[in-house]
Amino acid sequence: MHHGFSGNRGSGAGEIDLIAKRGQTLAFIEVKARPDLTSGLEAVSHTQQARITRGAEQFLAAHPDLTHHAIRFDVMVVRPWRWPKRIPDAWRPH
Repeated sequence: MHHGFSGNRGSGAGEIDLIAKRGQTLAFIEVKARPDLTSGLEAVSHTQQARITRGAEQFLAAHPDLTHHAIRFDVMVVRPWRWPKRIPDAWRPH
């Protein structure tokens, strides 16, 4: 598992909170602390999704051995006094 990969600063790529690999799937995970799942999902705007997607593209360019994996974008919502909830495949790049 990779933690906190930052694309080139100032490139608009943004930072990826978590990158996890299981089998042939590579998940780029955005973590949001919110009171409920709905507000956690809504907190990942289209602009932020585009930045995370660009960051994933830069990560894959730097790690060509991982480009054959299936790519997924997840959201992990951390809520007070509850277990974190992962929403797999929360969005698809445009």
